[in-house]
Amino acid sequence: MDYTIVIPVYNMENQLQHAITSAINQTHPPADILIYDDASSDNSMTVINRYANDKRIQVVRMKQNSGISVVLNAALAKVRTPYMIQLDGDDWLEPNAAISLIEALEHRPGAAFSYGNHRLWSINEHKQSVLWDQVIQPSFNSKYDFLLNLGYMLNPRCYRVSCVRKVGGWITDDPDDPWKGRYYEDARMILRLVGKFEWVHVPKFLHNVRYDLNKSASKIKIYNHLRKMFYEKMLISWGNEYRPVWEMNAAGRIVLKKLV
Repeated sequence: MDYTIVIPVYNMENQLQHAITSAINQTHPPADILIYDDASSDNSMTVINRYANDKRIQVVRMKQNSGISVVLNAALAKVRTPYMIQLDGDDWLEPNAAISLIEALEHRPGAAFSYGNHRLWSINEHKQSVLWDQVIQPSFNSKYDFLLNLGYMLNPRCYRVSCVRKVGGWITDDPDDPWKGRYYEDARMILRLVGKFEWVHVPKFLHNVRYDLNKSASKIKIYNHLRKMFYEKMLISWGNEYRPVWEMNAAGRIVLKKLV
């Protein structure tokens, strides 16, 4: 049950140690930890270099800032294990995350990924982490159910590497995406996988996300464009059986109300 943890990093010097430590301290240790620094302008590399003596850790520094999809594709090319867990550099895993996710995939050979539940943490005025929300994900009963009910992104995500490679990795060349895969890469990967494979939900809290409400709100227009564009492309690729009905919620987010 060998697996790799991939940690994409961009300007995360203050949170990165927690992420790397959580990867190292898994009860079922990873075969490899791939840390990709996307040309950070802060001291992220200084933090990463503290772990240089751990033989499982491989560090790659991108020559220029390229965006997360380019980084993940570069990492995917180096993964030599059947499974891969993505861990953003400002998040952290519970110690039992890997074993829970991988055992679920071992018991579901047709599944492209497994995922769990997660907690959202915000920073208060004293710069302390405080629990903001707990996200219990549904199991989803169909690919269309994902379109209708995928709210918070699935975390953590453990991919079967062969399935990710079969769909061509992360998208960087969509002509309708002016940001070239810098945003919404996670949902686009999940939706492409559920169109072809099974999935499995592990009903445990396995992941922790640092949540910046202001940062999230600043990207609403970007995500609105990408969500609408990609959902409509997926519906066409899935046989064009349904038409999407969109609405704007109180926060200014475009959401899929129903399929008709």
